[in-house]
Amino acid sequence: MTEKNTKTIGEQLEQKREPYWDYMARRLRETRGAFIATNEDMWKQEVAQMQKSIHDLQMRVIKHNERIHELEHKIKILGGDPKQLEMRF
Repeated sequence: MTEKNTKTIGEQLEQKREPYWDYMARRLRETRGAFIATNEDMWKQEVAQMQKSIHDLQMRVIKHNERIHELEHKIKILGGDPKQLEMRF
């Protein structure tokens, strides 16, 4: 004769529940294969992402500065003063 499971669904879920950070670490291990993620690895990855975004922002600043200098040069060629603000009404 088969034995029936008398546990309620709530009891079954309670036994299978996994803490959030354990779940995230397990998912990371599964997606990366046998790689075990440590706190140090996560911090290194975070720092690398921050450095990449800083580099991207610095490149945008360089591009905008070049555009500003081009426009100032055009103003000088046309006989204007690049420091003079002009208002259009």
